[in-house]
Amino acid sequence: MKYIKNFENLILELGDAGALSYDIDNYLEMSLYDGIKLFNYFFTTDSGLRYVINLMTSASFTHFHHEDIENCRIVDDEPEEFLKKLMLISFCVVTDGDDNLNGFIEKIITNRGELYRIMSTLKKVIEEFLNKHKDIKYIFVGGARSEKDVDKDQREKIYLKYFEKHKPNWKKDKIYCNMMDDYYYIFKIK
Repeated sequence: MKYIKNFENLILELGDAGALSYDIDNYLEMSLYDGIKLFNYFFTTDSGLRYVINLMTSASFTHFHHEDIENCRIVDDEPEEFLKKLMLISFCVVTDGDDNLNGFIEKIITNRGELYRIMSTLKKVIEEFLNKHKDIKYIFVGGARSEKDVDKDQREKIYLKYFEKHKPNWKKDKIYCNMMDDYYYIFKIK
């Protein structure tokens, strides 16, 4: 029986579509500057890590420059319209019991064998959000400002593999993010 359980876990960890997601146990919506809205979904993993998935809508030119939007091959909207149709995604571990977003732990080692359940939770939240917000046409996938290049590359590979497997018809390109001072992936929803 022990070996069957290990085999089942291996199948789920390979990104099988049947990977279970965690239950969202708290939700917080915030209005920020310039009409930007932040939607926060909280969940706790089996190992006790507390995560928040942040979905932000209505980005501003603080995030992206006009010319970078215009030079992105998959963007077919004017920059102002693009920003209205854009959702930015990030997720990280929060300090114990802090659902008020006062403390983020962006640089914690989270390799606890929960990656695909976390990604499955992220996928579920994104799909539910997109079903409610039909105006979203683009998704920007960023990371923490403090990430090292290796961390950023690993995170991007995880996003790419997961989105390409579960959303193969989404187009992708890279766009320069002014706030992160680097290029990140952007997806166009089909």
